Amino acid sequence: MTSIYDNLSEERTLLHGLRSALSGAQSADICIGYFFLRGWEQISPLVDRLSAPIPPRCRILVGMQRPSEEKIAAFIAYLKEPSSTLMVILSLSQ
Repeated sequence: MTSIYDNLSEERTLLHGLRSALSGAQSADICIGYFFLRGWEQISPLVDRLSAPIPPRCRILVGMQRPSEEKIAAFIAYLKEPSSTLMVILSLSQ
């Protein structure tokens, strides 16, 4: 089930949602915009209890897709100032 969490809200934190979702799960696929490693220690006991017979028991996809408007703006900035070539190419390839 897909859910959106906002860590600014006490009732809808990601940790609360993960605890609920992982309590009866065998494996987990998680897609998240940002992931700080210090947060792993809060969910590692939950992941250790996952019972999938074949690894990986937990997969985390980290990253956000940039909106097309940002990519176009980056390309226009590159056309105006070619010295930032590498940054723009990396941004456009994501």
